[in-house]
Amino acid sequence: MVLTTMVVSVSAQTADESPLGSSNIASENAEENTIIKSVVLNHDDVKQPSVFVNATFDVTVKTTTDADQIYIFNEGDRYIAHCEKGDYVEENGIRTFEFPISLGTPGTRKLYIHAYANGKSLENYRKALTVLPEEPSGKIKSVEFLKDGQVADSFVTNEPFDVRVVTSKEITDIALLSEEGEYNGSIAYSRTDNGDTYTFMYRSAVPTPGNRRFTISGKNANGDSIDYYRHEVYIAIAQDYDLDVQFSKDGQPISSVYTDELFDVTVTSPIELGYVFVNNERMLTIAQHNLTHEVINGQHVYKFQISLGSAGSNRALNVYGGIYDETETISGMRTIGGKVMNIDVVAAPENPDDYQVTFSIDGKEVTSAKVNQTFDATFVTPENIGRVGIKNERGNWITTYDMKTWVENGKRIFTCNLSVGSAGQRTFTIMAEVNGANWVEVMDVPFTITK
Repeated sequence: MVLTTMVVSVSAQTADESPLGSSNIASENAEENTIIKSVVLNHDDVKQPSVFVNATFDVTVKTTTDADQIYIFNEGDRYIAHCEKGDYVEENGIRTFEFPISLGTPGTRKLYIHAYANGKSLENYRKALTVLPEEPSGKIKSVEFLKDGQVADSFVTNEPFDVRVVTSKEITDIALLSEEGEYNGSIAYSRTDNGDTYTFMYRSAVPTPGNRRFTISGKNANGDSIDYYRHEVYIAIAQDYDLDVQFSKDGQPISSVYTDELFDVTVTSPIELGYVFVNNERMLTIAQHNLTHEVINGQHVYKFQISLGSAGSNRALNVYGGIYDETETISGMRTIGGKVMNIDVVAAPENPDDYQVTFSIDGKEVTSAKVNQTFDATFVTPENIGRVGIKNERGNWITTYDMKTWVENGKRIFTCNLSVGSAGQRTFTIMAEVNGANWVEVMDVPFTITK
């Protein structure tokens, strides 16, 4: 999909102060955000963990329907660029803003992405990246990943490995970055002066399996990235321990939950495993509540509760099991088994008192209509509602026509007309699409259809 946008893009070095102002208090965790759902830096549809000085790259921001503009500021609170009001593609209650920017100063940078509506900043999101010199300068002479002192190209999850980097004397520090441009949590444990070069030794470990691509960034004494090197390794799960995982609520299996709703997780694992944890799609660990543990028939049975703050269909949660190994340098825990579980997360309905619906004929409010007679419906909802609809007693959608919507006094108003083909004492279920997520029931309304 090609997105056409209008954008101002300037170097962070020379940008003017924003007329709107900003704040660098921002969320790094998508689970905490309600409006900004994701921010991706990319070029030619490839995610960028790092970019070159003054090179243009794209920022793709997905939001709920609350936002109508996106503004970007740098770590110095200076305006960089914005996407014009209403210049987005909307699909299934999600708005996608895409526009190009560039950065004029190398180093480890932070972008602050603000979602605006009606000239007001609603929410912001912090995104880190490394800005590199235009081309590798050769100041990083070589990079080797080592296992037990020997060069290797594959490791297992949470297995410590060494990174040996030889550089010119202009580089005084090294940063090991993940695919997303984040620090990998490496530990620098030596820097050797060889006369004309430095040899850096770093120790690191990776909790997430898969083909991994790291960027090694070389910095000068001012902290500016002046050279880079990219290196790929494969991270495997050490052993394929089978985990039995069940999601449930009130003792019954579930396939969907509301946002922020606690639900039960039961993990049965082989006796060798000593702990379990759950990561979201961004590999951030989800907090456990009310954890219990017992051994049944020679297996561990862990029970705990979690909740998810972001709505989404078929969300993939990574359930991992591992062992404690106090001999490890980086961590006492090593992940050795895992399983992906899917669940739908539906935005929780708001207070039903926030919703109103009236039916009318020729401008007069009614509680009944004749079979196949056209009547009007007016819905008053919170402003963040993207769509409304009506279902009958059997859970089938009632067709509506000429749907219109606007915002008035902080409320969103919808109007449409409809007709019903069966007589009787009917119950309409009013449905709302909350925060661009799945449909939820918000109220039931009795209505009479006469012959």
